[in-house]
Amino acid sequence: ADLDRLVKIVDCYRFTLHAFHKKKESLILMQAELRSRELLVIWATYCLIHATAKHTYSAVMDGFGVALNYEDLKHLVLSDKRAVDTVQKVAEYLSMNGTSNGIFSLKDEEPSFKMAERYS
Repeated sequence: ADLDRLVKIVDCYRFTLHAFHKKKESLILMQAELRSRELLVIWATYCLIHATAKHTYSAVMDGFGVALNYEDLKHLVLSDKRAVDTVQKVAEYLSMNGTSNGIFSLKDEEPSFKMAERYS
């Protein structure tokens, strides 16, 4: 139920952002920053979901990491302290949870299948 609400919040954010992109006012703001914020929302949500799964299913998740690389966040364009603080927390979480055996990755699906096997 909480996960469904979180997904709805992210979907609502993205819908609102895309609607804003269609308005003339959006031309005033830097498109790179708006897209960076969208990516940050999605990655922060990924971390929340991963942390919840890791806590709830600790035996199943043991040995599996994240599929995102924190170094990719260095390309984000963010101008305010709250966003910068958030990206630092996301990078810290991703760094601590490593990319080896990253689940739900398009690069290597094997860890996802192993985790699913362990769950079943």
